[in-house]
Amino acid sequence: MDQYQHLCRIAGKTSGINKNIRRLLYKIVIERTLCHGAAAWGHNMTSRLQKKLNSIQHLFLLYITGAYITTPTAALQVVTGLQPLQIQQEVTYDRVAQARSSSNFFTVMFSPTDYESKSSGIHIHPHNFLPHNQNSFVENHRDSGAKAIYTDGCKTDEGTGSAYCILENYGIIASWQGKLDHSNSVFQAEILAIKMAIEAASSLHRSIKIWTDSNECADQLAKEAITKGDPFFLPKPLSYLKYEIRSAALSIWQDNWDNGETGRSTHDIVPRVSNKPVGWNREELMFVTGHGPFPSYLQSSNT
Repeated sequence: MDQYQHLCRIAGKTSGINKNIRRLLYKIVIERTLCHGAAAWGHNMTSRLQKKLNSIQHLFLLYITGAYITTPTAALQVVTGLQPLQIQQEVTYDRVAQARSSSNFFTVMFSPTDYESKSSGIHIHPHNFLPHNQNSFVENHRDSGAKAIYTDGCKTDEGTGSAYCILENYGIIASWQGKLDHSNSVFQAEILAIKMAIEAASSLHRSIKIWTDSNECADQLAKEAITKGDPFFLPKPLSYLKYEIRSAALSIWQDNWDNGETGRSTHDIVPRVSNKPVGWNREELMFVTGHGPFPSYLQSSNT
């Protein structure tokens, strides 16, 4: 309630900033506040707590839209593109990514072994690498024909590829291609290519430069690796964990919207849920939901 009063003071009750800014304020301030510390208290979500959270969200949805107080929460969520409070999403991500524990998101199981762990920092002391042995990020690339290694990573709708090639006298003398899973990121592909290039360079027993861009051969090899490369397993990035949780949440939201008991007139007009607002004004919202200054509604409310 305090958060609601603060928002009222910022935006005004009947005038002031428009509903899009109010929605933005809700997303970046109110929702984040309500979800704060969810990993500690939101794992065992009871029906009573869920109803309490829905009633809190309902208050803000009314304020954003200007709808009648009796308008169903489910309809307001769909119209504003605001999912039911994302407590379970926060809990699942924190348990898998931070605590490295398996977690159920309703009927979907997420295991930490499927995802990369966060880096714990640099374990190599800078003193072990003298200045003259360190990599230069300033030197300009000059294609002189001298032996060098070029790396690249690529990601398309078909998948993710990683590759390097060793060039000498403008010809490829060795190369490697790795086929990653579609869930792996292009950053992972590029880092893997650099790692494999370093391993290849270490076996040459001589100084050699490794370039991470500006070579068409490496770029083409990385693209071909998506379908022709050697299969290479890497854990999914944590960004993909967020994507999978959001996708699961959207699917569950859609199922609840399809099988819910309230907001059926709105469902007839907006059958698919989305994280984007529908864009109706207050009058259109009242007309579609049937909650407004209509004789039929007022009569049913008085009976």
